[in-house]
Amino acid sequence: MEPKLYTVEDVARILKKHPDTIRRLIRQKKIPARKIGGTWYVSEETLRRLMSEESNEG
Repeated sequence: MEPKLYTVEDVARILKKHPDTIRRLIRQKKIPARKIGGTWYVSEETLRRLMSEESNEG
């Protein structure tokens, strides 16, 4: 089964960040992502980790 993938826009909306912030973090290799057909995607596992980190910071 293929892992669920989220676009930069999806991740930004879920994390309440600007899409440009997510793209910058991807370029800086702080968020693992893969590019498919010119669009960046983040795995569900990575998104869950990011959500957990966000909740631990607050």
